[in-house]
Amino acid sequence: FSPDSRFVVSSSIDKTAKVWDRTTGNLLRTLTGHTNEVLSLAISPDSRTIASGGGPGSGPADNSIKLWRASDGSLLRILAGQSRGVTSLSFLPDGKTLVSAGRFTDNSIKVWSTTNSSPLRTLTEHMLHVNSVAFSPNGSLLASASDDATVRLWRASDGNLQRTLKVDSSNPSQVT
Repeated sequence: FSPDSRFVVSSSIDKTAKVWDRTTGNLLRTLTGHTNEVLSLAISPDSRTIASGGGPGSGPADNSIKLWRASDGSLLRILAGQSRGVTSLSFLPDGKTLVSAGRFTDNSIKVWSTTNSSPLRTLTEHMLHVNSVAFSPNGSLLASASDDATVRLWRASDGNLQRTLKVDSSNPSQVT
């Protein structure tokens, strides 16, 4: 759902993202340009920008993040430098910063400016692939969840690791 609740966006293995009118269910537009499945989506807090992340798929991997104008579906920018698929995207509440996670060979998280095509920083404390990223409601913290059975909390302003929550493998409901 867009933050203004006007539209919903869906991703697909058909290499597209679709924008739907929330009240009527009508398809408003199809975002095309990825060369493989679209694994992840995020909508900016002002509902003006849609971010889509490409996946590895069965053919040549599409490891890009594409930024789209929500009002007309035009492509604004391509963020490259990912590897093996983008599994999660999240906008900082200011809408000017986007974070991506994926099956990167270095198990990293990339922090991007939405006005630049190269990462602002790379966070590399996880030992295995990062599956999900999300900002706290006030934007002060970034949470990342990984196959290494941890959730890491990062200070959003500078990327400093604040805390690591570890899942007890013998009791998955227990976090330390």
